[in-house]
Amino acid sequence: MPNSYDPSLIRSLRLQGVWGALAAAVFAALLLYFNVMHLWPFVSHSDIGVFAVLLLWTMMGCSFGTVQIAYAVMHIGADRRD
Repeated sequence: MPNSYDPSLIRSLRLQGVWGALAAAVFAALLLYFNVMHLWPFVSHSDIGVFAVLLLWTMMGCSFGTVQIAYAVMHIGADRRD
């Protein structure tokens, strides 16, 4: 039985997950910079502000990372022309 483990595929999926987490960090920073829904005063004047930003980035990182991985999986065979 052939081994279906492909390290380049795993590496690609991990890379896409990291790109999603970076996109989430940029998006969270933009939310704070543009003070959407008055997030900046909450973060800067609250005891749990750092935790709130960490939670925001983690949840968006899960979402954005999953979207990036799904996009990569859907386009795995797109470059192959037979």
